[in-house]
This record gives sequence, structure tokens and C-alpha cells, in this order.
Amino acid sequence: MYFKKFFFFFFINKIAEYYRSFYSLQFISKGEYVADHVTSGMFMKSVRPEEENFFSLTQLKAAKYPVFEENLEYTKKVLVFRYSNETGSFAEFESLDTFGVVDQATLTVGESLYLLLLSQVEERLDVYEYFPLEGFKLYQKVRVARPYALEVVELQMETFVLVSTSLSQGLLKLKVNTKGVDGSQILG
Repeated sequence: MYFKKFFFFFFINKIAEYYRSFYSLQFISKGEYVADHVTSGMFMKSVRPEEENFFSLTQLKAAKYPVFEENLEYTKKVLVFRYSNETGSFAEFESLDTFGVVDQATLTVGESLYLLLLSQVEERLDVYEYFPLEGFKLYQKVRVARPYALEVVELQMETFVLVSTSLSQGLLKLKVNTKGVDGSQILG
């Protein structure tokens, strides 16, 4: 009887061990990316002229900690990393001059990739367009009072950017213009 119990428990343990090892997820570290007080991170993909993959880290950190809030200086930029097929990892690509970013989103119009950065410090939505040989270039600035969240939505074949604010109206809706209609502004 003892042998049967031992064999049964041994057999059950081996089956459980096999399933644990077979179905367990294993993560392998591919790199370490350092930033201060990261508010969001996001993956992006550009398809022109060939597919490129990026990720960005937004930061909200004061450079100095003074007694009075109006003396704060925000010096942490948005970091953009690009994937390298040669190394099989992401490498720092560029830093964007938008400070105090609390949220970000991407938008694709045609084959153009846009990175939307919502700055609580500058009370502004900055729109960057990606150019394959140049990187992300500032395309448009939109004033937004007391913003804290950002979302891109599609409704009835139109694209909108929704910005949550802490003001009484609470939500700012911006319509995305199709390229070619108004080349000076993507958001209207």
C-alpha cells in the first residue's frame, strides 16, 4: 500500500512539474532603459519607406525642488528608442523637447506617423510627425488648459483626438484633418 501511495504521488508530482515547466512563461531581458518619473511608455510602428519600430518614454520630473511652485524647472524630455535589426534591441534614437508630458498617443494619417504628447506643465498638445531620414519633427502645437489624459478615437469614418481636462467642460474634442485638405494643421 505504501508503494502505491508513493508511486501515485510521485506520478502526480511529475505530471504537475511537466505542465508547470511546459506552460510557464519565461521572460528574457533584452535591455534596460532608464528614465526619471516615467508617466507613460508606448510602442510605435512606421511603415514608410520600410517598417520601423519605436518606443517612447515620457517623463514628468522637476529639475529643481524649490519652495515655490512657480520656480519649478522641468528638464526631462521625451525619450524615443528605435529597434535595430542588427543588435536585436532598442537603442536611444532621439529626445523630443516637450516637457512635463503626462500622456501620449499615436496617429496615422495615410502613411504618416504622428506622435501626440500632452504636456501638463506647458498646457499644450504637441504633435510630432515622423520623417524617415530626420526623425520626429514638431508639426503642430495646440493650447489645452489643465490637461491630464489623451485618447485617439474613430467615429463614423472620422478620427478625433480627445483630451481630458480638469476644467468644467472636462473634454476637448479635436477633429483630425485628412492630409491634403489642410496641410498646415493636422488637428482642427
